[in-house]
Amino acid sequence: MKTAAIVGIILLAGGIFSYHIYSVDQQIKAFSKEVKAYVSIRV
Repeated sequence: MKTAAIVGIILLAGGIFSYHIYSVDQQIKAFSKEVKAYVSIRV
C-alpha cells in the first residue's frame, strides 16, 4: 500500500512539473511573437 502511494505522488508531481514546463514554453513563444511584432513596427 505504501509503494502505491509513493508511485501516485511521483506521478502527480511529474504531471504538475510537465504541465508547468509546457505553460512556460507557451508564454515564451507568445512573448517572442510580441517582441518580433514590436521590432517589425519600429523598423
